[in-house]
Amino acid sequence: MQNITSTPTVDFGFTCYKQLKKGRYLNATGIPKILRYAFDYLERRANEANTKKEKKHLKRKITRFIQRLEEKDIHATKELAGRVPLQRLLSKKLKHLLKKEDKNPDCKASKKHRFQKAIATTKLIDKLGGKALEDIGIGNNGAQFALGFNRQKIGIFKSSPQNLSLSKRILRYLKQFFGQRRLCRQAKLAEQVSEVARYTLTKTLHTNTAPLAKMKKIGGKFGAFIEFLPDTPLSNVQDKLEKRTRFTEKEKTIWQRACIEDFLAGNLDSHSENIFVKLGREGQIQSVKFIDAGNAFIEHNPGPWGSIGNRHAWGNLKISKESLTADTLQFIENVTEQDVEKFIEQAQNLDPNFWSLKMETRMRERFEALKTCIAKNSEISLREIAELKRSDQFAKHTSKPKFDLYGSFVVMDKA
Repeated sequence: MQNITSTPTVDFGFTCYKQLKKGRYLNATGIPKILRYAFDYLERRANEANTKKEKKHLKRKITRFIQRLEEKDIHATKELAGRVPLQRLLSKKLKHLLKKEDKNPDCKASKKHRFQKAIATTKLIDKLGGKALEDIGIGNNGAQFALGFNRQKIGIFKSSPQNLSLSKRILRYLKQFFGQRRLCRQAKLAEQVSEVARYTLTKTLHTNTAPLAKMKKIGGKFGAFIEFLPDTPLSNVQDKLEKRTRFTEKEKTIWQRACIEDFLAGNLDSHSENIFVKLGREGQIQSVKFIDAGNAFIEHNPGPWGSIGNRHAWGNLKISKESLTADTLQFIENVTEQDVEKFIEQAQNLDPNFWSLKMETRMRERFEALKTCIAKNSEISLREIAELKRSDQFAKHTSKPKFDLYGSFVVMDKA
């Protein structure tokens, strides 16, 4: 065989491909170069294929070739990175997205375009038998990193938890009966669809305070594919923000609008690890996003006793002591019943088993309570709004309360 350190001939890539196909040189020290030469050959073949029949035949051959290598623990999907002709050949969705980039290079900067490309990439790697998902290693909510061709993190995939240890299974059951999960919808995939509902809410209110999310099937499992955020968890910069003596009006508005939306979402898990902030060079707040909405859109408010999770934990921060800005008050004023109706209609269409009448009641209750609070005190702070956590507290700000068995109240029709 030709010395792999020398300049390869055109035929050498074909030789490498044939030898690898037969299962040879898989343990060779020069396997990375052999792989590269083999894929150089396959990329040329992809460029040369003209007819639909040729492309279909070549796609089948390359798919089987990569799958066999991945079965032998050879990271062959890595070689697809940057090889646009092969990506176009092997994935219809990537072909469509790459074609859009050819026509309009500016679309590469689009968040939605990058998100769609991340989904298509992860699905292709999964189809080829590569490592498409990687356990995050913390929590028990079934979240995994979605990986790109170079195994870089390009998204989060959240499906039903699989293969949990005994201790994590016990903890999960305890949360369902005694913890914050007891207040949430218990339907199949409810946690996953809730992630998509959270993005639907931010899209309805035009706030951009939650990552993109869409239900997809990867690795034989249905789940929510969620945008990967490069920003910093609040927990990493919380001390720095708490030491500040003042915040600009713009910073306060950014923070307040994000937290108001989290309030409307009824999120029970708003601790500092689930709040991502983007800071400028001088440490000023530029954007705020909330992640992990599996425990949002609750069916019941907690009663006088029992866990309330991390509901409205953002109210404990120094910046939340500030009165709502004029822009925040205007934002709340602009949120109408029509917006709530529109969101509820969209949430109902996400999954037939997800949205319930109880969730709708809680949603309308939060909306009414927020409006009532602002009407009573235009100088109210986030910290005061954050105090609305339990059913009896909400009852003071909503009309005609009627309590259910969980201690939550049902807003009666105003006939």
